[in-house]
Amino acid sequence: MELPQVEKPEKKVKKKPKLNNASQIQNPNVSGMNSQVKKKNPRPGIYVIIHQVKDHVARSHFKVACALFEESQIILDERGRQCVFNTSIHNPLDLQNKEMRLATQPVPSGYNDISNKAQGMDIIYHEDHLFLRDIPLMLKTQKIRRDIYLNLQVLEKPEPVNVQTTDTTISYRAQEESANFGGMEFKLYGWYLIKLNTSEGRILTGKFCRQLFNPPLRKPPLDEEKVTKMDSEIEFTVQEYEFDDKDLDNLERRIRVVKRQLKKEEEERKKKQAEEEKDRDIAIDNAPYIPNTKPQYTDKTFEKGFGVDFYIDGARFLPDNVTVVKVVFTLVNQDYEILKQPEAGVPDLDSMTFSPMFSFRTEIRMDRIDPTALALIAIETVDKSSNESRIVGYSAINLFIDRYSKQQPSESTQQVIDKNCAIF
Repeated sequence: MELPQVEKPEKKVKKKPKLNNASQIQNPNVSGMNSQVKKKNPRPGIYVIIHQVKDHVARSHFKVACALFEESQIILDERGRQCVFNTSIHNPLDLQNKEMRLATQPVPSGYNDISNKAQGMDIIYHEDHLFLRDIPLMLKTQKIRRDIYLNLQVLEKPEPVNVQTTDTTISYRAQEESANFGGMEFKLYGWYLIKLNTSEGRILTGKFCRQLFNPPLRKPPLDEEKVTKMDSEIEFTVQEYEFDDKDLDNLERRIRVVKRQLKKEEEERKKKQAEEEKDRDIAIDNAPYIPNTKPQYTDKTFEKGFGVDFYIDGARFLPDNVTVVKVVFTLVNQDYEILKQPEAGVPDLDSMTFSPMFSFRTEIRMDRIDPTALALIAIETVDKSSNESRIVGYSAINLFIDRYSKQQPSESTQQVIDKNCAIF
């Protein structure tokens, strides 16, 4: 809610500084105050927007962390809190809740969600934060001159195994997306360090797009000859922002609200986890076919630059003469020309002989994937009666369906959508 403008005709009202980019992003939510209300004892803080990470396809939970440093020490704001900020989490496995964020719509500080933010090869955030510390005054009062740095860390969790991406009853194990990452820590994917103060004691402002550095982290001052750069880039904005004591109070209130929300979410998570422990392994349905009435696709065009991940979770009711088995995956087009060379996978060691579980996953990454692409799956075994290799059976699944008819494409030029939510 915006406060009414204070009428003081004899004095000019200071406005929030404009960003140095074409989109002219403005976000009045960051301070909770109208930018036209005159502030008491204003000081220049730092306003940071994390726009996106470019040229990277995340395999697991993914976020960006940033912090202000005085050389190697984290700076504290005027209430003694560390000047650090974490974006919300990008979940590439959430195929049903995919976001489309615009460069003119930055997300307010405190936005705490887990969703799919990928757009092609980029991960879009547009999330902002205020660091409420008078940096120019800090530089003036230093006894020993130390530079101020903004440290950006791009963090990713290890790739999960045997992922189920929907809650449909066809899953062999009760898993939701958050459970795939339980207990695993974020690891450093890439980082960047930028010096914020100029030689005159001013703050370096603007919109930046910089190549990330490969791990490990290095302490400032940074010698770029001793670090290697990645192909991935991070895009961010740094601006000055006038704040006062009311902004500090608003931030404290938001922190209390977020803490209460996190505590409630943690209690709900523990309750749900306790319920799931009771039926961690769901019994396999003895019926020959498991009904699945949910749509096995999202009605979005498969775009250039996208890839497909193909999982094989298990086989059911194999014949009595099987021993050890393996699955063989081959990708072909409508003319049975091989698009991807065969790949094989063996069952998990603790799975059952006649209904084995697999942790098979293959990536399909091409400049252009043929719309008629067909996944051929063969199950092979060593026959118990003859000790010879035999094929148990075949299965075939089309990767795409026609944009309009919702049938398997018959031509390589058809516009298609990905069956990217499918479990069969």
